[in-house]
Amino acid sequence: MQCQHLLRILLADVAEKLRLNSASPVADAESIVTKAICGGTIDATLDHANGWMVSKETGDIYCTNEPQLAFNSRIAFCLNTHNEGMREIFPPNIQKEKESAVKMRETTAGIRSCKAYCGG
Repeated sequence: MQCQHLLRILLADVAEKLRLNSASPVADAESIVTKAICGGTIDATLDHANGWMVSKETGDIYCTNEPQLAFNSRIAFCLNTHNEGMREIFPPNIQKEKESAVKMRETTAGIRSCKAYCGG
């Protein structure tokens, strides 16, 4: 399904959709649209002479890797949050892991020396 872009929108239509009931609703709509353009919410320009907003043509975002990158970023955030939570609930006991590794090495060394002594 393809979206059709509205290239020109009358400021009077914007005022009507926003239900602006003031003395000059078109001027109020123009002010609101200007703030949205300056804030980066809308990628458009204003045509003061004709009283409309002209939106800039954008390409099909789904033909790029941007949605996949955004999805990967969100998944990474969720996984990091989960892992941090798990570390808080079950903190790693480094000393216990070191002791376990030392015991394993001692046991392995003991088995090797026993095999060497027994001739196995």
